[in-house]
Amino acid sequence: MLQKLVLSVAIGCISAMAATAIAQPDHGVISVRRAYYGSSEESPSRVVEVTPAVADRCNGKESCTFKCSAHDLKVYNPYPSHPKECTISFYCGPGALQTNVFSAGTQVALSCSPP
Repeated sequence: MLQKLVLSVAIGCISAMAATAIAQPDHGVISVRRAYYGSSEESPSRVVEVTPAVADRCNGKESCTFKCSAHDLKVYNPYPSHPKECTISFYCGPGALQTNVFSAGTQVALSCSPP
């Protein structure tokens, strides 16, 4: 009887450890928190939120790339004939929030991979 109890407890502990391992977030993948496209020069009304578009391209990946442009992000130009930028805040797994700024027309490269 004691052997059955010990075996039952051991199996229960192993199952609990496996469940804990499955529930933990992946430490090396991107999770986009916020993303914006536009001009930060004068007014917040000159900025468009593009979080869903960037999240669709990047969430769950170790790295992703795309062009910082209204066309690529499928949004309107919030401030014609003025410089734009993409501002993206993201997590790599449970790590600290990172914020990167890219000039319009450049390639955005987000990465959780070691350099």
